[in-house]
Amino acid sequence: MCIVCFTAACRHTIAEKPDDLIEQEEMVDILYDIAVLQAFKSYNPKILDDNNINSETYIYKKYGIDSLTFADNHKYYAADLANYEKIQKEVSERLKNRKTELDSLIKKEEPKKPEIKARPLNDSLIKAKQAASGNQPQG
Repeated sequence: MCIVCFTAACRHTIAEKPDDLIEQEEMVDILYDIAVLQAFKSYNPKILDDNNINSETYIYKKYGIDSLTFADNHKYYAADLANYEKIQKEVSERLKNRKTELDSLIKKEEPKKPEIKARPLNDSLIKAKQAASGNQPQG
């Protein structure tokens, strides 16, 4: 009896394919953009406000979807955990790659620091000790 209940419960967790299915690659793009916008919000929330950007409206307008379409598609993709993990991994890889690109651009923009060469130590106490012991001072 428990096996039947478990099997029946699993069937209900599978989300139905939405009528307006967003292709998986586009879903990756959407989730990537959402992650970038969330990073902006957490790092400097004022930047979005100053540019009159509402994250949700921006995503819906950019991809020509509405909140229900996104929610249905997100639910559909999230229902298949193995596939959803692949989607999230792809988003994560894109974020890491973009960070690497930006870090290298920032490094190129940083002014070069002058190289500091070590000068020989000119310590009068060391010279006095060497003279007292009969050793010739070096440097």
